[in-house]
Parts: sequence; C-alpha cells; structure tokens
Amino acid sequence: MAKRIVIINQLPGYLFGDITNAFAREYDEVVFMAGKVPLMNEALDAKVTLQKIFPYNRNSTLKRFFSWIACSIHISWLLFFKYRKYDLLLS
Repeated sequence: MAKRIVIINQLPGYLFGDITNAFAREYDEVVFMAGKVPLMNEALDAKVTLQKIFPYNRNSTLKRFFSWIACSIHISWLLFFKYRKYDLLLS
C-alpha cells in the first residue's frame, strides 16, 4: 500500500517547503495544502501536489477570524471527501 500524507499550513514559510520536501523522500505521495506559498530557493519535489486552500488575511482581527473559519471549513471538506485515507500533518 502506498504511503500518502497531507501537510497543511495556511500561511507557510520557507522552512515548511523544506519540511515538505523531506516528507517527499519518505512518502509515495505528498499533498501540500497552503493558502499562499512563498517563493522558495529550492522547488518542491515532483511528488508533491499543491492544493490551494483559503488564504489567511492579517488585515484586522475580524478578517483573521473569518479567514481562519473559512479555511477550517475548506480543509475539513477536503480531508473528509478527498484525502480521507492519508496521514496528516497540521501546522
């Protein structure tokens, strides 16, 4: 059976790209869920599939709250219907 993992970070930094690439060496399939992906020095591994999620909005407390709620619902939907049998790493 193939080893598959979903890595979730709504607003990742450069280090998270390196972490994702490290998981790509150990897993057969890696899905990286992110709202915005920063430009990285090293590209993501070919085994990594990028799944866009609702981005985090830091403009105000209210926008932070609603963007977090919308993203949580979006992630829950994807995990329940599309990535049900995957391992999970949340950040």
